Amino acid sequence: MKKLACILLTVLLSSCGSGEVKYPSKNITLVVPYSPGGASDTAARIFGKGLELELGVPVVVENRTGGAGAVGLSYVQKSKADGYTMAYMPVESIMLEALGHVEMKPSDFSFIGGATVVPSALTVSASSPWKTYEQFITYAKKNPNKIRIGNSGPGSIWHLAAAALGNKEDVMFTHVPFEGGATAVAALLGGHIEAVTVSENEVSSGLSDGSLRVLTSMGLERGSLSKNVPTLNEMGKDLTMMGWGAFAVPANTPDSVLKVLVPAAQKILQSKDFQEQVAGRGLVPGYQSAEDMQKFAESQYIFFAPLIKELNLR
Repeated sequence: MKKLACILLTVLLSSCGSGEVKYPSKNITLVVPYSPGGASDTAARIFGKGLELELGVPVVVENRTGGAGAVGLSYVQKSKADGYTMAYMPVESIMLEALGHVEMKPSDFSFIGGATVVPSALTVSASSPWKTYEQFITYAKKNPNKIRIGNSGPGSIWHLAAAALGNKEDVMFTHVPFEGGATAVAALLGGHIEAVTVSENEVSSGLSDGSLRVLTSMGLERGSLSKNVPTLNEMGKDLTMMGWGAFAVPANTPDSVLKVLVPAAQKILQSKDFQEQVAGRGLVPGYQSAEDMQKFAESQYIFFAPLIKELNLR
């Protein structure tokens, strides 16, 4: 009997090994720091579905809004570094500290890949009197603060886009914050504001049904949904404002987890399926490797700090 007990104990210990469970073994939560329906949410949900198929576990997308993204990103920043909580990282993630919202640096996260770039598109109602960008700016110069421009929260990339535009053209807008780009667009459609500087994805349905009009894109190239509209750079304005999207887990996530997540993310983000899906929703595929994305986020952190100070947005 004693010998049998020893054998059973030996088998039990050998089956447990070091006590580690192979990753992943349960649901993964993917936090989006903005409301459903916007560019961030769209890209995250497409990625989440791909990650489910790749890893074989459910990926639950959770929208945690507030503080221009600070609420959701802080949640991930402080989460256990075990690979089961990850974040969609928008460009705003590297601005939050400069804006005084929260202490947060790119080094607080381990990036697993860059996904998209998202140019800002200055968009108005199709029923507005402005058919061109020049008409819009002429009116704004003659009517300081009369044009209300919606954004996805104080200090968001869309807020910075409108502020930088006003700074470049020496005009004064009234900036109206919302919990996400989608809610800003809803306000535009409802006639509560005059313009938005969000992504083409977020105004795509309005462009399709003719209720909205893009006056210009702030990207390096013309938008896929507004190919007949010149960029600001084409008009000699020398202003580019783009968001970007990436995915990350908390810093100090074990290498054993990253060795699973990083290749999976790379496969999904470089896939034809992912790139076609995001392109079809007005986003621009912008894959970067985990290492390159980490370096890029650090450089963006350095770039935006003085711009935020210059625009007096803190």
